[in-house]
Amino acid sequence: MRELALELTAEDKTRLIKHHTENTEAYQLYLKGRYYWWKNSPEEFSKSRDYFHRSVDADPSYALGYCGLNSYYGYGAAWGMLPADQAWPKAEWAITKAMELDDKLAEAHLGLAALRMVCYLDWLGTEKHAKRAIALNPRFGEVRYRYSFYLVVMRRFDEAITEGQLGLACDPFSVRISQHLGDTFYKARRYQQTIELDTHNASVHESLGEVYERQGRSQDAIEHWRKATAWLGMRS
Repeated sequence: MRELALELTAEDKTRLIKHHTENTEAYQLYLKGRYYWWKNSPEEFSKSRDYFHRSVDADPSYALGYCGLNSYYGYGAAWGMLPADQAWPKAEWAITKAMELDDKLAEAHLGLAALRMVCYLDWLGTEKHAKRAIALNPRFGEVRYRYSFYLVVMRRFDEAITEGQLGLACDPFSVRISQHLGDTFYKARRYQQTIELDTHNASVHESLGEVYERQGRSQDAIEHWRKATAWLGMRS
């Protein structure tokens, strides 16, 4: 955590407050797009596309707006929310445009890292762009989270946990990063840390129940399955 304890440099402060456009409308539309992009329902998620498109219409030179479009089309293709054969080319077009406009933008390198990983299975390219994004903005929680996800896929669990913790330090209220970190602890077989991080996560209790069942610890398994059922009942 030492890296995050360092004071912000003048360059860091400038980067954090930079909107990358003089067009206030474009910036506000981009923020609305990001807001809806994080939503879970398909209806709300689809709204992000319209805001991102309106953002680049308001300022065609706005690189962040194109990063938003890349996020929409790439995420939609990766999770089956959009036809992959149509969405991936649009995601690649958008991130290529963003890089042409500003190749020192952390969000652009994050978008490239995601594209290289999910669409092309290019592991070296994924890590290259993820590390470049981190170098450009070490306090960018989302890139820490995405890089941690890549490290889990590579089964580099110690590094994945470190990046997930750094991501959560950047964005302490992020439910998505918190859940990812709990899942990473679980995949690394650090079960106690998983529960300590996210005691209200039904899927964690369900998974732990399965582990205990395989170990012949029936009572422990039943206890966690009951907790999973209880938490699911509260959410319904």
